[in-house]
Amino acid sequence: MSAKKPEVSLDYLLNALVDMGFLKQAQVDEVRAQTLRKGGVVEWLMKHGRLTEWQVTKARAAQFGAEVIEDDKVVVAKNWRRRLPRSVGAKFFKERQVVPVQISAGGTRGVCKVALNDPSDLDTIDFLYHLTRMDIVVRVASRPAIKNALSKMRDRVGR
Repeated sequence: MSAKKPEVSLDYLLNALVDMGFLKQAQVDEVRAQTLRKGGVVEWLMKHGRLTEWQVTKARAAQFGAEVIEDDKVVVAKNWRRRLPRSVGAKFFKERQVVPVQISAGGTRGVCKVALNDPSDLDTIDFLYHLTRMDIVVRVASRPAIKNALSKMRDRVGR
């Protein structure tokens, strides 16, 4: 039986979107009244064209002090198969929706820079750290850019 991932309040994201000028507080209040489940406000605003995927991506990155990667720059590191343990394969990245964008020997353990959409996904970040024993540096990218990079990853490794 798999554990259900707990819903996380996205109030921090809504506050960042208002602070960045992408939304007005009145818009958030109006939509919040229309949606009952947590996290539904951001999805509703995107679905109805009041927010773009890119605006939400930038707000997530700003909230966590992470760098944003432009969609065309989300590319799978060419050396990922040589530099990462076998336990961290394409299946791991697909399931976790995370892209290894750069892997280097810097520091005492090495550094793995990854792109993901939700920098608050500490389970994925911690799991990757424990599997690789490398320092993990998080970059934030849009969901479509991550899916696109992962589809190319599967093509390149023949999966």
